[in-house]
Amino acid sequence: IQLELMNAGLNLRSRSCVFVGLPLAHVTSRARFWVDDKARRRRYFSIFNLRDDTFDEYFRAINEFSPDYLRGYPSFIATLAAMMVARGKRLHKPVKAVLSTAETLLDWQREIIQRAFQAPVYDRYGCAELCVFASQCGRGFLHIHNELCYVELETLTETAETVTGRLICTSWANLAIPLIRYDVGDVATLLKNPCPCGRPGPVLAKVDGRIEDCVLCPDGRVITRLDHVVKGITAIQEMQIVQDSLNHLTVYVVPSRGFSSHTRDIIRKRLLERTGDMKIDFVLVEQVQRERNGKVRFVKSQVGARKWQN
Repeated sequence: IQLELMNAGLNLRSRSCVFVGLPLAHVTSRARFWVDDKARRRRYFSIFNLRDDTFDEYFRAINEFSPDYLRGYPSFIATLAAMMVARGKRLHKPVKAVLSTAETLLDWQREIIQRAFQAPVYDRYGCAELCVFASQCGRGFLHIHNELCYVELETLTETAETVTGRLICTSWANLAIPLIRYDVGDVATLLKNPCPCGRPGPVLAKVDGRIEDCVLCPDGRVITRLDHVVKGITAIQEMQIVQDSLNHLTVYVVPSRGFSSHTRDIIRKRLLERTGDMKIDFVLVEQVQRERNGKVRFVKSQVGARKWQN
């Protein structure tokens, strides 16, 4: 954690707002969505209560605390950022950085977060089993911490510069249960060449997400990243793509100001350019479905999950 903070120009005494997947209903009515940890100089916010009618409370509580940085799920921070942009809101004191964790950080999420908070976004990657750790450098690449883990890839695709495959990890940090060549269920892309930042060791260009979050196309192709279909589109607060059969996608959208049939047509066109001949339906919702831990999966593919399990 200290190295991650140093990369962002921060330290252990920096003030932070942390967005967590826990309900905080037990605190006072004024602070029903947040609670302070004065010793660590942190204000914890629940991610479960952000709506149009509670946005002002969240925004006021963040402003009041004057954090040096934000940390939490990128899906939540991106939603908060989109609401700020739609309302023309800016923090009184700009944060120095936003630290993304626990989910795959998508390109469009990074763009809207940086636009709203006027600060760089730093990603990190790990898992609850403590068998893989990586943090982002100033050039935007994820450096694997070899002192804590050893990472291998089972190749899916390969180019002259990168290898994409399933992450197979061995932990040096989990003292309770030895995990040797453990399949964490994620797909990632590894650089073949050293990172341009100069730091040694293996480097991930990106983590594409869980195996079941890959879309299986009718022609047999596996697509590991679809967030580019919303690149440059600001009329969306949240979106999720669900594949329930080989030829069908349902796109759930939480629309923002400016969303129209033209927005929908752009997304449909971009999806078809990547997936080929598939039926695509759009459903407008007030909130995208969360997992039990509060995370949002941008792509959920039952078809992809069945393929990899077989």
